[in-house]
Amino acid sequence: MKASFTKVHNLRKQLVDSPLFFYLKSGTLALFMRVVGMGFGYLLTFFIARYYGAEALGLFSIILTIILISSVLSRLGIDTALLRFISEFHAKKEESKIKDLYFKGLFVSLFGGCLVGLALFFSAPFISQVIFSKPQLEFYIKILSFFLPLFSLTMLHSQILRARQKFLSYVFFQYPTGHNIVLFFTLLVLFFLLGNFLSAPIYSFFFSIFLLFFLSMFFMYQLGIFSSKKEHSLSFPSLLKTSFPLLFVSSLLLLMNWMDTIMLTVFSSTQEVGVYNAALRLAGLSNLILFGVNSITGPKFASLYSLGKMKEFKKVVQISTHVIIVFSFPVFLILAFFSPYLMSFFGADFIFGWKLLIILAFGQFINSFAAPAMDVMNMTGREKVVQYILAFSLFLNFTLNYLLIPLYGSQGAAYASVASVLFIVICSSLYLRKSLGFWLFGGINYSLSSLRLLLKKMF
Repeated sequence: MKASFTKVHNLRKQLVDSPLFFYLKSGTLALFMRVVGMGFGYLLTFFIARYYGAEALGLFSIILTIILISSVLSRLGIDTALLRFISEFHAKKEESKIKDLYFKGLFVSLFGGCLVGLALFFSAPFISQVIFSKPQLEFYIKILSFFLPLFSLTMLHSQILRARQKFLSYVFFQYPTGHNIVLFFTLLVLFFLLGNFLSAPIYSFFFSIFLLFFLSMFFMYQLGIFSSKKEHSLSFPSLLKTSFPLLFVSSLLLLMNWMDTIMLTVFSSTQEVGVYNAALRLAGLSNLILFGVNSITGPKFASLYSLGKMKEFKKVVQISTHVIIVFSFPVFLILAFFSPYLMSFFGADFIFGWKLLIILAFGQFINSFAAPAMDVMNMTGREKVVQYILAFSLFLNFTLNYLLIPLYGSQGAAYASVASVLFIVICSSLYLRKSLGFWLFGGINYSLSSLRLLLKKMF
């Protein structure tokens, strides 16, 4: 009897300590929170469109686009740099260095936010009248410039929470989850109190930024950052040496995400752009799997690599890749087999885009191979390699879009997208094989044994 109990206890310990169990548990919780945030996002879009009208939704969307782009620039890559270094310090039990690093990151982000905010304030007339041809935007952009530093600092805090493995809190503060939830309920209150005035969605968004910033500060206090001892961590030049390539990486990813739409707008009709973006939105559903796993892998990669635990590091990298691929493949199959039916939800004019959905969904599935590689390189001091790969990929994407869209329309843009993602997968896999000595997709036997252990415990 005692032997059986010991066997069960050891089996349970093996299960709980296995990386596969860690990813499935933490990743599922992060995924659930993300889905909740997306659900509120769809509710928000419907509510604004239904009760405030297309003009209000358009103004809100433009303000949202401006702050997301400005925030990437204002953070200067510091948030991702802090994710890496805080994960390392936490793994080495060097908590006193975290406080010093936090205040340096806070200073750089605040400085960047104020600088970009100042530029936004004085360029508001140009942005509103020349770029968007909407003079009424000028007032909102000027207000937005004051809220930009708060938004950027909240994003910084979310990455610190991620580094400390507070994954649910990270997902909540990382745009759009918490912002969607607070914005929706704020807008609902304003609607019942004051009716449907045009600027209500924008003011509600500003309030969500304000509230979430102070709430994130409370979470920083709960982590003990303000009360812990302070010890020198990194100099400003060393921190910026890491953060600037990461800023470049974020900017390149932003450009890659918008390149297809921009090129289609130049070479195709407005209808084709609309159909393409509808298919892209559906294909992006598989990104939920990527987000669920990547939310938790970044800190793990950084901590294991910094401690020199290369055998465990290798297992974690390979298992995370397997989990993403295995769970992304059924999503791809569903999107591919039901593509005409899914596109019909957008209306009769969108059904002809079913081939687009298949191509883009395949591209997103291929991306499930690339995402862990990007994370590994960013968290192990190889961010410059990432920027070179992404720069060449962006050039390839632009060139193929330029050549294929005039010949094949929106399908040409989809082919260009898949080709650029495939380029990233090949280059990053070969580089990691050469620099770290293993393939991302290897170690399948360990993953299968972990899965068998999990199933044995469950059934």
